[in-house]
Amino acid sequence: MRSICTCAVLAAAAIFGATASAGTVATVIIEGQSYEMASFMVDGEFRLVPAVYTFGTTTVEALETPRDASAAMAYGIAVTDFGAPSAFSFVFSMPITLDPGATSISSSIVGGMTDFTGNGVGVFTTGGNATLQRSHVSMPDFNLGVDVGGNQSYGPGLAGANYTYGPVATGPVAGPDLSGYGTLTMYLDFAASGGGDVIVLTGFTEIIVPAPASLAILGGLGLIARRRR
Repeated sequence: MRSICTCAVLAAAAIFGATASAGTVATVIIEGQSYEMASFMVDGEFRLVPAVYTFGTTTVEALETPRDASAAMAYGIAVTDFGAPSAFSFVFSMPITLDPGATSISSSIVGGMTDFTGNGVGVFTTGGNATLQRSHVSMPDFNLGVDVGGNQSYGPGLAGANYTYGPVATGPVAGPDLSGYGTLTMYLDFAASGGGDVIVLTGFTEIIVPAPASLAILGGLGLIARRRR
C-alpha cells in the first residue's frame, strides 16, 4: 500500500517565439501500469486538470499551477512507502516547439524525507540509472545532458525525524539546436526505504533559446515585472 501526491507545472511560453500544441501532459507509472492525467491549455501554457485520481491502490492528486517559462517543466511528488521498500517511476511529458538556434539548459531536484519509525530513511537510483531525474527531448530520443539526483540516505534516529534531499542542480549548460524535437520529457525513478517513510521530491528542467541581446534584455525585464506583480 502506498499513496502519492503529484503536481506537474508544465509551460511553453510565447517569449522569443516558443509555442506548443495540445497533447498528453503527465503520465504516472505504478508497478508497470501506465496512467494518464488530464490537461488543458491557457494562454499557451499546459496545465494539469485539478483532480484526485485513484489508480489501483494509489491516490494521485494533481494541482493546477501556471508558470512563466521559455520551455520548462516542473513537478512535485510525495510518496508514503508502507511495508517493504518500493520502487517508484514517474514520467512527465509535454509537447514543445522551439525556435532554431543553440540552447541553454538547466535542471534541478530537491526534496525531503521523513523517517517514520526511526530505523533509517533514503532514496536510491533504480534500473541501472545513474540519477533519479533525467530530462529528454524526442523524437528521436535525446538526453539533454542535465540529469541530476543520486543516492542519499540517513541512518537510524528519532522516529518522525525529517531530512533534506539535495538540493542538486546543473546548468545552465550549452545545448544544440532542438527545434526539430517535439516533446520534452522528465523521468523520475527511485527506490524508497519502506516502513512508512515519506519521500517528497520536486524537480525542474528548462530549455531556453537565447534571443539577440536587445530582445533578451527586454524579455528579462518583462519576466521580472510579471513575477513582481
